[in-house]
Amino acid sequence: MSGLARISGALVVIASVMGLAEILGCQGRNPNHGVERHIAERLSRALRMQVGSLACPTDGDVRAGFVCSGTLRSGQPFVVDVSGIDPAGQPTWKVRGALNFEYQIALGFARAARGRPAAVACPRSGDLKAGFECQITLDDGHTTPVWVTASDRADRFVWRAGEVLMLGAIEEQIQLDLDRRDRTASVDCGRVLQKSVPGHSFDCAIQFGDGKSGSATVWIVDADGRIQYRVSAHPPGAE
Repeated sequence: MSGLARISGALVVIASVMGLAEILGCQGRNPNHGVERHIAERLSRALRMQVGSLACPTDGDVRAGFVCSGTLRSGQPFVVDVSGIDPAGQPTWKVRGALNFEYQIALGFARAARGRPAAVACPRSGDLKAGFECQITLDDGHTTPVWVTASDRADRFVWRAGEVLMLGAIEEQIQLDLDRRDRTASVDCGRVLQKSVPGHSFDCAIQFGDGKSGSATVWIVDADGRIQYRVSAHPPGAE
């Protein structure tokens, strides 16, 4: 079985400009300590930036909303707006300024490209309506541009990373093609970032619903992100 698709970083990824705090705890006399800890951990994990300090008001009611202020270990200050409770009963929050775009792009990139970027840098005064360019630094030191523009919703934006393959989309496409042929399977293309280099190939592992293993060899057709793949009944590396 083989297939041809266009799946690259040119894939439009919609990112929300709001962050969702999944925990709301209470420790000591500050009922918002759980919010502080969650925001700090999320920023540190996504951006590989250490938060030096973050303080939310001790008397702040998350349902009414409040403002928290913090400083990265690099000395860069930042502000977070905690804006209330969502329908699921959890608080929502948003980092102001360029750091918010960097945070949301890092999260989306990790999910779509299956690899966490080493760093994301956006201009301090980017105009979302006009669009602007950010830079993602990969673990090997190479950088790739990311174009950011407004969405049709005020609380969202769109970003494109045209030079990097979106492995998540490739996995979904192969799974969908197999499902159309009544072959339920899960596909894993690994966690190594793949740049859209024509002629390059890599293998994805396939676990079929009947317990059997297989693989898909993926070739990059062109710099626009078109790929071709072939499914084999043998696991990656097996003859």
